[in-house]
Amino acid sequence: GSIEKVHVAVPAPISEMTGSVSWQYMAEPERTRLARNQTKILSQFAYRCAAHEYRLLASGHAHFVVCNKLMPWDHLAGVLIHAEAGGHAARFDGSAYLPSHLGGGLLVAPDKESWHELRRELWAQ
Repeated sequence: GSIEKVHVAVPAPISEMTGSVSWQYMAEPERTRLARNQTKILSQFAYRCAAHEYRLLASGHAHFVVCNKLMPWDHLAGVLIHAEAGGHAARFDGSAYLPSHLGGGLLVAPDKESWHELRRELWAQ
């Protein structure tokens, strides 16, 4: 087998992004807002398996994920691999993700600019 260097997807306008918005565990009105605004993206997936989703992101096959439940076994390794592949992740308030965080949500994107666009557009009123 060969070793392949991973790299996140090339940043794109939100209308050309593929991602996952896990709004199922969110409280209203955030839940409805995210469910409605996900129509702004090109396509969405819902594997409900963080390891598989981080693999897609770190190998450039998808652009972003939005998660609300932050169990370290779901996100710790994935966020690290995604960062090593050039991506940007932060909690919904923009603060850095730490393994001790169980709440505050997580938005994982190809870069900081994409993160800000997704944060603005997916949470738009």
